[in-house]
Amino acid sequence: MDFEILTVRQPKNGKEILTLKALRDAEIGNYFVIDSTYLRDGAISNKFRHAFWFPDQLVKKGEHVLLITGEGNYKYEPANVIIKHGRHYFYWDVKSNVWNNDKDSITLLHIAEFTTKVIGEIKS
Repeated sequence: MDFEILTVRQPKNGKEILTLKALRDAEIGNYFVIDSTYLRDGAISNKFRHAFWFPDQLVKKGEHVLLITGEGNYKYEPANVIIKHGRHYFYWDVKSNVWNNDKDSITLLHIAEFTTKVIGEIKS
């Protein structure tokens, strides 16, 4: 795995921020994040409510990737005397919080290969 899940927090503006850290130079577009619910016994379920596939963007080792649940446009903030690691800001454009319960889970998936077909092209 090229990225590590660091934190998820909710600042005063109410929008959640998921922070990942690059463990080596890597393409974040090969990853997506899913939010899953939990079962009555507290175990993680296989019911996924939200998914975010990161767009292609090279992230250098040590830089942070911030996924914000609100609206916005991608931006990059280089490291400086205040910010020790460069930051890549991505926006999920969802209107409500995703991780609204301490038992919810964050799953980071690496996509090695995939194929896509339009439903209308494969209906028999």
